[in-house]
Parts: sequence; C-alpha cells; structure tokens
Amino acid sequence: MKKKILTLITICLILVCFSINVFSANEVSQNEIIEGETNSEATNKTLFEQKTEVDNKLNESNTRLEYVQSEISASMQKVQELDDSINDYQNKYNELQSQIASLEAEISSTQNDLTKTEQEYARKENLLKKRVVALYEGGETTYLDVLLSSKNLFDFLSNYYMLEQMQNSLYNVTYNNQISSTGSFTVTSTKENSQYKITIKVNHEKYVSNWQIKYKLQSESTWHEANDLSFYVTSAGTYQIKVGFGDEVDLGTKTITVN
Repeated sequence: MKKKILTLITICLILVCFSINVFSANEVSQNEIIEGETNSEATNKTLFEQKTEVDNKLNESNTRLEYVQSEISASMQKVQELDDSINDYQNKYNELQSQIASLEAEISSTQNDLTKTEQEYARKENLLKKRVVALYEGGETTYLDVLLSSKNLFDFLSNYYMLEQMQNSLYNVTYNNQISSTGSFTVTSTKENSQYKITIKVNHEKYVSNWQIKYKLQSESTWHEANDLSFYVTSAGTYQIKVGFGDEVDLGTKTITVN
C-alpha cells in the first residue's frame, strides 16, 4: 500500500514538474512571439519610413527633372530663334551679294559705254578741228558758221562744246601761219563794288583762240597775266596793258587810268 502511495506521489510530482516545464515553455514561446511581433512592427515601421523617404526623393528628382526639361525647352527655343536669325541674315547677305553683282555688271556696262562715248568724242573732236581748219582756210568765218555746219543735235552740242574749249584756252589754233601781226585793241574800265573791271576789245582779222594779256601798275615793275579779255583789279591807278599771241602777234601796249 505504501509503495502504491509513493508511486502515486512520484507520478504526481512528475506530472507537476512536466506541467511546470510545459507552462514555462509556453510562456517563453508566447514571449518570443510577442517580441517577434514587436520586432516585425519595428521593421515594418522602418520600411515605411524608408519608402516615404524614397518617395520624397523621387518626387524631388521628378521636380528637378521637370525644371531641367523646362530649361532645355527654353534653350532649344532660343537656339531655334538664333537659327532663324542666322537664316534671315544669310538671306539678306545673299540678297546684298546679288545686288552687288548686279551693280558691278551695271558699272562694267557703263564703263564700256563711257569708253565708246570717249572714242566717239575723240573722233568728233578730230573732225571738228579739221572742219574748223577748212573753214578758216576758206576765208572769214564765225562761231555761227561752225554751229550751222552741224549735221544733227549731237554734232551741234559737240561743236558748241569744242568752241567753248577753244575759247577757254584748252588749245590754241594757228592755221598755216595765217595769223596776221596787224591789229589793235581798246581798253575800258568800270568800278564794281570795291573792284575795278578792265575790259579789252581786240580788233584782228583772224581768229585767235587765246589772247595773252599782261598788265601792271605803271609804278610797278612786275607784270601780271590775265586769262580773259575781261579781268578785275583791286587797286586804282594807272595801268599798262599788253595784248599779244606768242611771238606771232604783238598788238602793243596801252595805258589806262582806273579810278
């Protein structure tokens, strides 16, 4: 009987010990589960924060990307505007080059026309000289005779210009030594403002294109030359006047008082 009781007591102690161990094990497992859940929540929280941070960085990157794209778009627009301006300037440059080429062609054509005109003028001038010589060799003639011998308006204008040249001393004309040394001249004077105009009128049987006039105050020793039969002096007084043509004609010296 005592053995049974001891056996039962032993079994009970064993069961109690087992129960205690199981309970302890369960408690440990529950603690581990709770700790794991806590760690999982912490891990989840950390991942959420990381995700939020990544999202924020992504949004910031997108914002920067949009800004960069906007800057690129503005730069591309400026590049396009510059390209359009370059094309416009190139077109204007090409147009100017075309105008320059056209003007150069016109200048070349005008130069050719000028050369032809100068050649025609030289031919007409030579013909006029020969005509004037023939007229003078044939006897007395006048400017009117030369002008009326013109065949057309162009000849008339050319003859008129040539006669003006002859009168303005562009060249002198002598014809087979026909200029006579005989002749005379008269001298008159008029006062115009603060100057005195001296006018010479030559009487000579032949035409001389350019009379040579010399004058001086009687009190001076230096002779002056005049380019025309009328000229001006600034001082009053007695003047000596010489009229001639080279060594062929000397019409003498006359005196006139200017006041």
